[in-house]
Amino acid sequence: MMQPGGEMQLRATDASTNLLGYPCTRYEIKQWGQTMQIWATDQLPPFQMYEANQPLRGGPPVIELRWGDLLAEKKLFPLLASLRLNNGFERYRFEVQSVTPAIFTNRMDKDFQVPPDYIELQPRPF
Repeated sequence: MMQPGGEMQLRATDASTNLLGYPCTRYEIKQWGQTMQIWATDQLPPFQMYEANQPLRGGPPVIELRWGDLLAEKKLFPLLASLRLNNGFERYRFEVQSVTPAIFTNRMDKDFQVPPDYIELQPRPF
């Protein structure tokens, strides 16, 4: 559970299951009257959350913005995640519908290379 001035923690539970053919463990993050349950596996590449163009400013970190980073740190990939308030209302859901394993070919590897004329721009400070 996140305490004032503390860090959000991804806590593994004893629960496990198999989702889409992958062994998963249930993890939890608790914060201010809400709990996020995440079924994740270490059998897939580490999760990478979609990044917004501009970082959010101010306020405490909320579960919806940090859960992906916590999984990536532990090299886990979520197959199902649900954020619920203590009254049972589901506020957020992430669910993988299917997984298709594939092997990258040399051609595909070239498609994912950074172009030689690439320039990274940093957002302007406020």
